[in-house]
Amino acid sequence: MKGFNDLPEISDANTYISIAFERAKKKIKNAANKDKAKEKWFKVSELIRVETAGNVLSSRLGEILDSFPKIDELSEFNKELLGCFFSIRDYKRSLARIANAKARIGKIQKEILRKLKKTEKPFESMKLRKEAFGRFASIMRSIDNAFYNLEQYRRSLKDFPLVKEELFSVCIAGFPNVGKSTLMKRLSGANIEINNYSFTTKKLLINFIKYREQLIQLIDTPGNLDRKDKMNLIEKQADIAVKKLANFIVFVYDATDVRNQEGLLIKTIKIGKPLCVYISKTDLIDDVKAGALKEKIKKIVGKESLVLTNPKDVEDAIISEFNKWLGKEIKKNKERKS
Repeated sequence: MKGFNDLPEISDANTYISIAFERAKKKIKNAANKDKAKEKWFKVSELIRVETAGNVLSSRLGEILDSFPKIDELSEFNKELLGCFFSIRDYKRSLARIANAKARIGKIQKEILRKLKKTEKPFESMKLRKEAFGRFASIMRSIDNAFYNLEQYRRSLKDFPLVKEELFSVCIAGFPNVGKSTLMKRLSGANIEINNYSFTTKKLLINFIKYREQLIQLIDTPGNLDRKDKMNLIEKQADIAVKKLANFIVFVYDATDVRNQEGLLIKTIKIGKPLCVYISKTDLIDDVKAGALKEKIKKIVGKESLVLTNPKDVEDAIISEFNKWLGKEIKKNKERKS
């Protein structure tokens, strides 16, 4: 899949028209020195201008179509994530209008070039070239709104997380400001913005644990406030990542937080992914309270899930789950080959 952060900036219709017509004019000047003496230069010059302008416009439209991701080629994860930022239907419609315009310009170019080759009069040649330019410009201006929309989409996509879906992925989940980014920093050594207010993480942050020449992907999800019908953009990203991408979930439970974190924990358990709970900030409460909280969480998650207070133990749990996953992947590959 192409990187979303390399998409070309989209200009307005008049900019593309000016570029195409100026390029055609320059082409004539360059060709005039050696070709002006040719018989029927008037026809040759108009042929060059129509061909050049049409080619430039088709090329610019083609670059847009080739650069922007095709929805049908994206994974379910990326489709849903894109849907958080803008209407998928409007996005597809904008690209379809670009494709239609490209086809129409190509058709007009062929039509006018064919007529130009048959004409013998300078006035008719000029008239045909002006007709082509007018129709080119009309088509481009008719899709100016599509150019505008695609530029807005590009601005949304340029900071889109480059998730490696083929890797074993660990989603770090929990309420805002519970210590998710701090844990990721401890696990990966990444330099992550950490502030004492909610929603420091405004998008999915990706980092990795290197283990035996392989990478384990860590996804620090924006805080999810457990409000399905009222999720904001940040929370929707977290929800999609956990449901669609996670092979393992580390739920961060703040020992000092008076909010009811059990509701979100229960919701996360119901997703059905392997999970462990990391209790953060235990150094800020006494040992008795820490022990009682740990027992309380154990009753919620059940005997099969780990409840941990040390980041090193979290790393060990991740590696253990990774080895299980890797074993299954190796088995699947062997079965495919046989």
